[in-house]
Amino acid sequence: MKPTQLTLVEAGLTNPHALDLFSGESTHDPAMKAVNFMLPHSQDPEFIKGLIESCLPEGYSGDTLREVPEMVESGVKKGLHLNKKAGAYGPGDKGPVPLGYQSNGNFALLDRDRNIIISASPQQLLSGQYLIGLAPSQFWIGQFPTSKGGLNAMAAGEALIQSSKDEGPFNASKIRGRGVWRERGSIVVNLGEHVDQDSEHSYLCFEPLKTHRGAEFDVERLDKLFQKFPWRDPADANLFLGWMVAAVICGALGVRPHLFLYGPPNSGKTTLHDLVRNILTPLCVGADGQSTEAGIRQSIGPDALPVIIDEFETDQNGNRLNSMIRLARSAYSSDSPVLRGTPEGNAMQFNIKTMLMLSAINVVGMAPADATRFLILPLTAHDNDPETGAYIEGERQYFEPLGPDWCGYVVSKADEIIDAIAVFRKVMPLLDSRHRLNIATLLGGAFVALNGCSPTEMEAEDWVETYGETIRRHGQAHERNDPMECLNHLFAHPVRGEEGGDMPLGHWIAKEVAAVQSGQKPDAMRDSQRILAKYEMRIWHRDGSQGVVIRNGSTAIDRVYTGTKWANGSWKRAIEQVPGVFHPANPIRFPGVSNKHRGTGMPLDVIPEAIDDASKHDEF
Repeated sequence: MKPTQLTLVEAGLTNPHALDLFSGESTHDPAMKAVNFMLPHSQDPEFIKGLIESCLPEGYSGDTLREVPEMVESGVKKGLHLNKKAGAYGPGDKGPVPLGYQSNGNFALLDRDRNIIISASPQQLLSGQYLIGLAPSQFWIGQFPTSKGGLNAMAAGEALIQSSKDEGPFNASKIRGRGVWRERGSIVVNLGEHVDQDSEHSYLCFEPLKTHRGAEFDVERLDKLFQKFPWRDPADANLFLGWMVAAVICGALGVRPHLFLYGPPNSGKTTLHDLVRNILTPLCVGADGQSTEAGIRQSIGPDALPVIIDEFETDQNGNRLNSMIRLARSAYSSDSPVLRGTPEGNAMQFNIKTMLMLSAINVVGMAPADATRFLILPLTAHDNDPETGAYIEGERQYFEPLGPDWCGYVVSKADEIIDAIAVFRKVMPLLDSRHRLNIATLLGGAFVALNGCSPTEMEAEDWVETYGETIRRHGQAHERNDPMECLNHLFAHPVRGEEGGDMPLGHWIAKEVAAVQSGQKPDAMRDSQRILAKYEMRIWHRDGSQGVVIRNGSTAIDRVYTGTKWANGSWKRAIEQVPGVFHPANPIRFPGVSNKHRGTGMPLDVIPEAIDDASKHDEF
């Protein structure tokens, strides 16, 4: 007799359901339970049938023996043969898959019907109602029946808990959601198609994302459209195109450089934002400036998708903006979960794989180390040329429905893009290592998109030479002018006028300067004068100095800088370093403020221009 048969005989002799077969009455259910009990040891239907027959009374003539092979087949389909011992849990093709235990005492399970990860407490797993939410009742009854044919929830829960413990600690970094990934040197596309699960990671796709794989796309036409926007450096248009390529396959990249698009009103930021959102659909998450770090993390989950955020400075909430920058820092190259505490004291794990595109009037306060993770692209105000505006609008409408084509085109070129990045890294001049990776990623993406293949070393060297000045300029981006950044933060602060609609404070300052210079008389009903008084400012043109004076110690200005590195009065020291700043020789009066106070004057040449059309201040 074979060892497996000896084990099976032993299981048969200790089978708690064998006694129920001896009478020869109501033998179907006892036989099925006995078969399920023996399946972990053998799946030989004839041998199991022989053991069942030995338990039945002599001369038994019922149907049970003929049904044993079907019982064996059914049990195998349910995965009962995978149990290491009788009473253990087998997920089969219906049940949740145990993934391990968590530090908070919960257990992680894969719900294959919904393709999601569930974190369940022991109390939940011991509840019959909760178990039926994970798999049909017949699945559980087949493995853990009561003597009356119901569900033994306690036994099922205990088995599920033990199976989770057997898996060991749950590692969130091994879970990957939708997107394009790289594993063992190969590209893995997880957008709803079948993914080979024989890998180091588990791939989930809760909702498929439809792209047109292998679609043709007129990249030159798209590049020409990007060139029409008023970039301060025209070469930035191609880096922007490279970011659009890299963002589609961000999960497969070694680093994920983010994009910060900024410029004054009338520079087309909103138009570009809408264009990017359409072209990256369905492989992107769109959000507005009031979105929080937690909201972004929850929206992305385990997915590798880009996130685009317009009007990033919407409410000047420094803590919220700083947390978003921290999110970008983690997403840049992190392969390990970032731990965040919860009100309950449990640890939640996040492994963010995204590329952010932020757009704002000004670049908000950002540490130099964070600036190196961003490509900062400045726009200038456009000239309201009707021909350019009509061209951009026509092209925007043309590309609006082509997101699945663009995403499919880029996904089909993923291998070439990875190769191109490696070539550009090799030929890139000596630079800061992070800057080198950023530029290589974007140039590699742009080259493949435009040429359909990765470059030779000579071709890459030619591109690096062509973009040499732009590359050097971006290498210095983190060395920004702190005093002007502080001033720009003030000018970008949104303030609502009487007619409704938020406009930057810089707009209202410029409007009041223009009103005074044109000889208009003081008028407390004028929006610009009222707003300057609210922020404890006044126009100054005496003693050889002209500009706008801010009251030292202004509580209204303090509130603008709350949560930034210029909080608690530090803004005054920063603004005093702006070239041309002046100080009236004596204390002066400010509207709405009692007594005289000293102030700090901003020269007229740093005051931004007023926005002509408040309803369309950032579109063509």
